Amino acid sequence: METTKLRKQLVDRINNADEKLLKEVKALVDHYENDQVVAYTVQGKPLTREEMRQEIAEAEEEYRKGNLTTHSQLKEEIIGWKK
Repeated sequence: METTKLRKQLVDRINNADEKLLKEVKALVDHYENDQVVAYTVQGKPLTREEMRQEIAEAEEEYRKGNLTTHSQLKEEIIGWKK
């Protein structure tokens, strides 16, 4: 079935759907979106939307705890690499 025709059929059915079906369609779409690769780590590991959110939450927690490297500290570390 061509995409345009399928899209129209789905739109028509959704426009006439009851709340239960709408919730099920939303859950299906949410699940589909959450399983899509949306980013990669610096090591090249693919991340889904949910994994990316978790990575961000963990990074924010580390920042709140003060576990970070300042720009000055990083510059000093890089100078050490060059020796």
